[in-house]
Amino acid sequence: MAKVKSVFVCQNCGAQSPKWMGKCASCGEWNSYVEELITSGNSSAQVNYKRSSKPEKLQK
Repeated sequence: MAKVKSVFVCQNCGAQSPKWMGKCASCGEWNSYVEELITSGNSSAQVNYKRSSKPEKLQK
């Protein structure tokens, strides 16, 4: 069975933290951490997120 773990990722620089922090230790940005769930184990349902610092147009 897959194990679900949460990690907090800075949306400014991509730094990761096991808990939420008000200020990113890497880039100094305030309130930029968001929680992401990571699935570990032998599950084929793992999700990989593509990160981009540039806005992208949505297709209709």
